[in-house]
Amino acid sequence: MFNKIFKVLCLSFGIFLLVGCNEETGPNKTEFFLNEEATIDNYTISLNDVFTSNHFQDVTPENETYLTLEFKITNNSNEQQVLDSNKNFDFKINDKRYTDLNHNKTLTLEPNETVMYQVVYDVPEEDSYSLIFYSGVVSNNIRFTTK
Repeated sequence: MFNKIFKVLCLSFGIFLLVGCNEETGPNKTEFFLNEEATIDNYTISLNDVFTSNHFQDVTPENETYLTLEFKITNNSNEQQVLDSNKNFDFKINDKRYTDLNHNKTLTLEPNETVMYQVVYDVPEEDSYSLIFYSGVVSNNIRFTTK
């Protein structure tokens, strides 16, 4: 009887490990989609909204559209954190880097402060877009993908 229970427990544990390895969750997950919350270093961040338009500040895009990505970002640390759209966000299409047009280059977040932070890019129209968020630690980054 003990041998049978032991085998069932071992089999259950093995299945648990396989399922855990196949699903990307927790600290190993690096790609997030709309309304998925990520925690990285001192931040909790989620891609809150994505929209396109033909005008931004009454200027027609040089490419095909203006893409706006809105993030909800919380500073989880006990110290101020500085967001800089040129340092914390990396947006590329086919290896071409695009610059945030929203001019919110730096923003200081107080401890436990939550903000809505928009980045705007003049880009060609695509079915899906992808952006990298760097937390400030070079090796730590996560990808937000639209669908």
